[in-house]
Amino acid sequence: MTELEKMERARMYLEKLTNGINPLDDMPVAENDIVRNARIARCMQYVTEVLQQVIDNGGITPYTPGYRVPFAINREQLAKYQASEYPIPISEVTGRINSLINPAEMRNLSHQSVTAWLVEQNLLYVITQPNGRTSKRPTEYGRRLGISEEQRTGMNGDYVSILYDSNAQIYIINNLQAIIDKHNEKRLQRSAPQP
Repeated sequence: MTELEKMERARMYLEKLTNGINPLDDMPVAENDIVRNARIARCMQYVTEVLQQVIDNGGITPYTPGYRVPFAINREQLAKYQASEYPIPISEVTGRINSLINPAEMRNLSHQSVTAWLVEQNLLYVITQPNGRTSKRPTEYGRRLGISEEQRTGMNGDYVSILYDSNAQIYIINNLQAIIDKHNEKRLQRSAPQP
């Protein structure tokens, strides 16, 4: 019996109990049985309705306002990614990826998750600036892949922007599942109880 079939059986049992029917023999339950209590019956009716929503949704719990599942994306969604013809920052790469999901139901992919993975792949390296802050720069391998740096001026002065051409963007898309897996692994390590 599949999980969906188990859910359907549980829903059917609850529905029968709510209606004062013993689900095992289809006989009416006694008038003084606890399942005939109005408050218990309303509670069972509510659970029956929630269970029906889960069944209708293929066994996945329906959307709960305020709760967003961890980032995930399928191949069909990724196939819609439009690589930029000109180099763009990682925030725009992840912005384009995040536009392919429903952000009300799912957390966004962070650019930090992507760049941390790129560091592990020796495509970026971390430097410490004179002010103590860290930033990332492309390695030689990263440059060959299509990661470049460009000096820019912003509201707070000059800075180096790391840019990703279409080849680097496609590399990220092709390795996105590995990036997600690594991010989720680190998240689980952070949330695991410490000895």
